[in-house]
Amino acid sequence: MSDLSLFMAAIPQPALLYGPDGRVAEANKRAAALADRPLVGCSPADLIGIFHACSPDGMPLRTAELPAVRALAGEEAIDVPLAITTADGTTADVQVTASPLRDEGGIVGALSIWRDATGFQRANRERNFLALLFDRMDDAVIATDPALCVIAWNRAAEALYGWTAGEAIGRPMSEVTGAEPQASPSRLDPGEAVPFRARQHRRDGRPLIVDGRIVAVRPPSGRLIGYLYVNRDVTSGERLREELAESEAKYRNLVEMAPDAILIHQDGAIAFANPAARALLGAAGPDDLIGRHVLALVHPGTRDHVAWNIEADLRGEESPTTTVELLRMDGTSVTVQGRGAMIPLGGRPAVQVVLRDVTAEKRAEISLRESEERFRSMLRVSLDAVYRSDLVADRFEYISPINEQITGFSTQEFSEFSLAEIMGRIHPDDRPAMGAVFAEAQEHQRGTFEYRFRCRDGSYRWLSDHFVFQAGDYGRPRYRDGVVRDVTEQREGQEALKRFAEDLERSNEELQRFAYVASHDLQEPLRSIISFSQLLERRYQGRLDADADDYIRFIIEGGQRMQALIRDLLLLSRIETGARNPMPTDPSAAVAGAMRDLEVPLREADATIAVDDLPAVTADEAQLRQVFLNLIGNAVKYRRPDLPLTIRISARRQGEFCEFAVADNGIGIAPEYFDRIFEMFRRLHTKDQYEGTGIGLAIVRKIVERHGGRVGVESSAGEGSTFFFTLPAARPGENGNPGKVPGDS
Repeated sequence: MSDLSLFMAAIPQPALLYGPDGRVAEANKRAAALADRPLVGCSPADLIGIFHACSPDGMPLRTAELPAVRALAGEEAIDVPLAITTADGTTADVQVTASPLRDEGGIVGALSIWRDATGFQRANRERNFLALLFDRMDDAVIATDPALCVIAWNRAAEALYGWTAGEAIGRPMSEVTGAEPQASPSRLDPGEAVPFRARQHRRDGRPLIVDGRIVAVRPPSGRLIGYLYVNRDVTSGERLREELAESEAKYRNLVEMAPDAILIHQDGAIAFANPAARALLGAAGPDDLIGRHVLALVHPGTRDHVAWNIEADLRGEESPTTTVELLRMDGTSVTVQGRGAMIPLGGRPAVQVVLRDVTAEKRAEISLRESEERFRSMLRVSLDAVYRSDLVADRFEYISPINEQITGFSTQEFSEFSLAEIMGRIHPDDRPAMGAVFAEAQEHQRGTFEYRFRCRDGSYRWLSDHFVFQAGDYGRPRYRDGVVRDVTEQREGQEALKRFAEDLERSNEELQRFAYVASHDLQEPLRSIISFSQLLERRYQGRLDADADDYIRFIIEGGQRMQALIRDLLLLSRIETGARNPMPTDPSAAVAGAMRDLEVPLREADATIAVDDLPAVTADEAQLRQVFLNLIGNAVKYRRPDLPLTIRISARRQGEFCEFAVADNGIGIAPEYFDRIFEMFRRLHTKDQYEGTGIGLAIVRKIVERHGGRVGVESSAGEGSTFFFTLPAARPGENGNPGKVPGDS
């Protein structure tokens, strides 16, 4: 026997020696006895087949998992449990240990020793089974030591409390469950399972209600080694009971506080009425209604219909919502809308009725019908056509009857026109403007335009269309509502008025040119007449008879009056033709210029003139000077002989205009002449009383109106006059005008 054989025979357990080729080189007798055959030369895969080897839990093995193969690959001290079947059919659990054999650092083989592990594996399987049972239980199972620190924590406990086993083990029971159990563990008898209910909480703080049992764990020696808890989550069930109680309370509160009237009747007799029902029917308390037959509250005209609904409710059918008239306790009636449904009451069917007072809605409905009738009546007599155009359907949804009188098309015909057909009847010259109005209306949701529409008889009529867009889905315009008015006569009148205005303007221009030419051309011969008449007067005065002297004087005076008249006419004609563009002007300068021109008459009249601060205006300075010249000149001319002449010039701002006032203490004007004095050639006195042409105030009005202002007078005979006129105020900074305007506040 070789040394190797002696070594293998000395090993008390089955042993196998593997060569570098991975096959059995030597097997002792105990190993051969297990197989009842020689094992030398077998590979690890052969051994799996010989011993039907598998893992202890019955799972098949792969060759690479065998201890010998792993040892030959260089792993140290591999220890693997296996289940085998021996040659006599006995099943055994073995613990196979394999180690590599090395020579000068290289692996030359492996030694595998098999130990009997049947008893150990059986106990291990029992422990594994109990551990699996512990871990797979639906209830949370928690084991603690005597100090109530966790020593075991199953998966259900992890799911219930949110702590993993690794986190929970070692922590106090109160920390991981959130509360101490209701039962006192110290008073538990051995083996006694004490039930308890506890309010606990999860790791995230959510509340828990658990039903549990606690058992004190003691070995035969009687010494306490810990506690076992089995807890079940009853939060949802407890919550359900609480919610049910809350629901019942809420339902009762809802019924009691509901704005709608709620009645419950059984066999026709009212069994319940909430406060809203009592108020609706005018009952002082529940006793006024409880026990009364429900049909006694219904108006006789609708009782049969209500009785039919009650029978349908009791059959469990869905009765329709019904509008009926009920009789109140005081005999008055109220219109209600309601429906009923069958409910159980005391084990028998009853009907719950919900009623809503719709008296106001009924009155509003009647009022609405009357309003619609009034509206339709107004549309029948209206001269404007009202329409609604459905932009999606591309049709007129409604158009009032007057449209037929305007266009000649019936309502039915017009309702069938598409937008394209309507556009085809609009005058081609008006279509671009119509398109522009529609495009702008898309932003402002409304628009107005006038166009010529070709009627049934082929004629065109001018129509004015004012419309608004009504939005539909997604805010897009869905309808166009509008009012159409026939403005043909107004248009024709406007055209005629425009032509008249153009003719009048042309005539005025011709008259102005004529006045200018006439006055200008008359100046020269008139000067000759006056000059030669004055020569005759100087040379022959007193040399002829008295009549000749008077005649010559009459010629000179008439020529001078004619000369003044022509001068004023020329001035009047130049108000438009010789005017300059208005610009920021200081009125004080215009007043000063007028006073210089009237220096002599003012001195002769011993006049006193007071000028207030005058705000700047936008005006033609030369023409403004003419206005002040005429008004101050009139004050001098029509002064009272018994009083010194006083004149005051003032102004005040009125929005965008300035109102000027020229006041004097002269002879005054009677109110009936206020309008006449501004007319051309209107004189209130003879030329013998007061000189003048009667054009001065007409010039004032024309200048003021050219600037967009107005002119007027306030006066009383014998008490002086105040002439008013307005001019546009100059804006600060406009065209170099300073920001500080004299007289502005």
